[in-house]
Amino acid sequence: MALTASRTASKGHSLAPHLAALALGLTALMLGTPTQAQQTIKIATEGTYPPWTFSNPQGGVQGFEVDVANESCKRLNLTCELVIQDFPGFIPGLLAGKFDVVLSALSVTEERKKIVDFTRPYARIDVSFVVPNDSPLTKLPGKGERYHLDTEPEVAKRAIDAILPHLKGVTLGTQTGSVSAKFVAAYLKDSVGRVNEYKSTRDQDIDLSNGRTDIVVGSIVALTKSLSTPPLQGFGFTGPSFGGGVVGTGYGAAFRKSDTELRESFDRVLGDMISDGTIRKISDRWIGIDVTP
Repeated sequence: MALTASRTASKGHSLAPHLAALALGLTALMLGTPTQAQQTIKIATEGTYPPWTFSNPQGGVQGFEVDVANESCKRLNLTCELVIQDFPGFIPGLLAGKFDVVLSALSVTEERKKIVDFTRPYARIDVSFVVPNDSPLTKLPGKGERYHLDTEPEVAKRAIDAILPHLKGVTLGTQTGSVSAKFVAAYLKDSVGRVNEYKSTRDQDIDLSNGRTDIVVGSIVALTKSLSTPPLQGFGFTGPSFGGGVVGTGYGAAFRKSDTELRESFDRVLGDMISDGTIRKISDRWIGIDVTP
């Protein structure tokens, strides 16, 4: 099912009339029973976070997660509508009933799992650092190394401690509400001069290019995309990357805790897409590296 995009970031709607029918339709689908009509659900995405979701020349959105959402809806025989929503409003909007699913670079973390339920991760992700190529911060220790905050916490902490003296007095940028911001809050904020948080990575990139921030922390995949286009040509990665812990286990689709059947259906087809290589093919199309969990 091709997704259509709408912008309904502030106005809610009642889900009660269609949730019962949706549950019946999903039950019939899992039992192999034909349904009379496809049910419609709303999927929230940011639309400003390439290569995951971003605008296309026709005024819609495209990207890795749009393809994942399209394929999931096709396999579930659902009619799906994209709702464009700023990142900080994902979980509040989901809980308020503005949409039924969040499928937009939302990391699975223990903190978020207390509020919403996730599918299995459909993409793995780490965070790292980007600076101008002429910055002294290009010499951050551990460049190119990868550390896991859960499986090797002491080693990861030593790597972070090695970075901190180099960040004294710098202005650091990250996206508000993201796991990158949580990583900064947990490990870096007390050692830098200032933390600037941005609603979108586009604003973050512009401030880095203009010198209003000295270094940014973000998703490796999103930063790789940013480095390939203006305004971040002439910039590059520095220091190590980190996964696990506050960064999470990967990106998953989020649901209200009451929508168990809908979540389980998406979880099943995402598992199939991982197993049959569909996620790898979508990765190759939009990212250029395989982010299959």
